[in-house]
Amino acid sequence: MRLMGNVGRLLIFRLENLLELEICGVPLNEASCIVTMSENCPNIMRLNISAQRVVMNQDLLSISNNLLQLEYLDMTWNRNISPECFMEMLGLLQYIQKIYVVGCRKVRSDINNIQKYLNDNNREEVIIVSS
Repeated sequence: MRLMGNVGRLLIFRLENLLELEICGVPLNEASCIVTMSENCPNIMRLNISAQRVVMNQDLLSISNNLLQLEYLDMTWNRNISPECFMEMLGLLQYIQKIYVVGCRKVRSDINNIQKYLNDNNREEVIIVSS
């Protein structure tokens, strides 16, 4: 399912069978709809929130707490996410296999420590695409 623009009203429904979601162009005043989506659609395994400059550290952690089965995450161009938050997210998402972080300056600046964190926690199977 792909949602664009004003999606806040759509996401009040519980879509337990939804496995894949791409969210595009969420306005700043509706940033909370991404977190609401994660609460209402707990079985999502593939999520694309690329270019959502409205996603902050706490939002990402809330999404991660709600989508524990997540395997694929495209968070390209989310410049607000800190490396510390990213590593905490990795600790929550035990099934994650691939994460796109192109344009995530803060995360990319600490990519060596993030890779070390993955290795230290026997999570070598996680692929982080940073360029």
